[in-house]
This record gives sequence, structure tokens and C-alpha cells, in this order.
Amino acid sequence: ELPRTLAWLKDTIVEILIDQEGFRSVTPTFRFAGYSTNPRSLDSSEKVIEGGAAQFVPIARQTFNFHYAPFDGQPILRRISVNGTFRDHVSRQATMCLKSNGVYTVRGSETSIITKGANGDSCTEASKLRWKFDYYVDDRRGSGRREGEKTFTPLTFSCSPLLLHPLQGKKIRLMHVMKKNVVPKLVAEKM
Repeated sequence: ELPRTLAWLKDTIVEILIDQEGFRSVTPTFRFAGYSTNPRSLDSSEKVIEGGAAQFVPIARQTFNFHYAPFDGQPILRRISVNGTFRDHVSRQATMCLKSNGVYTVRGSETSIITKGANGDSCTEASKLRWKFDYYVDDRRGSGRREGEKTFTPLTFSCSPLLLHPLQGKKIRLMHVMKKNVVPKLVAEKM
């Protein structure tokens, strides 16, 4: 059951921008599917302001084509936005691995900028807001297939609910994009 304080999540649409070397840009979209009071799936060992994990599934099953070669750039998760806004909810980019077929997971965490707890009390220490994105990689089949072509199928997106709060998202400005380009990227791991 979704707590009343998180009722705004029900109509949330999550958009994940992924591109490969500045082109082949895709934006899979996810709808709210459920809420769990157990954030274990996010690998969380710390308390989250609201606790729990929000689960999202693709609005429609989509498969995207990317190219894999040992010396080519991998697809990059550039940003996570909510409901079509121009706010980014993650501070680091993530490399989406395509080398071998199977299910991959990329995990990240953000520091909460929301300073009020659920009961209105001030929080003394910053909480970590965790997120996780799962996807499936396979060889592209059918006519028109070229060497190294892979299919990329988004599976699920899960996160600490407050990661998607409007106050948590940062406006997409040149400085924000530049900062994300200089910090090390997260890397997806095969499950």
C-alpha cells in the first residue's frame, strides 16, 4: 500500500535518456507499478527519508538497436527526468554494457536535498536516495542486421521515492551537464 505522503507517485512517468556517442538517442518511459516498504532491492543499507522503493515498468515494451564493437563507445544513460520536465534527477551518467547477451543492472545513489522528514522535522544528516535500472541485451535478428548490432530492452526502474520529488531534480543547464561529464560514470553489471 502506497503511503498518503507518496500519493503523487501514482501518476509519475519516468523518462530515461540514453544515447550512443551523441546519436542513436532513445528515451524509454516507465509508469508507476508499485511500492514496497522493503528497499532491499535497491541495495540500501541506510535509512531513506520516506523509506521503501518505488517500482516502475515500461509503458510499452520497447526494444532499441545499438551497435557493439570492442573500441566503440557504449550507450550512456545521460539523465532521468519525470513527467516531461527539464529537470535531471541523477548527478552521474552511467555506461550501459552491451558486450554479451543477458540481463544487466546499473545502480546509483544521490544525496537528498530535501531537508524535511516525513513528519515535518528537520533531518540532521543527508539521506541517500538509491536507484536501479535493469535491461536486457540480445543479438539483433532479422533482415537488415549488421555485424555487432545488439538489441537493448528496458525491463524495470526502481528507486527511493523521494528521488523523483520535483525538489530533487536539478535544472538542466550547461554547468550541470559539464559537471556530469567530468565525474566518473557508473557502470552496468551483468546479473
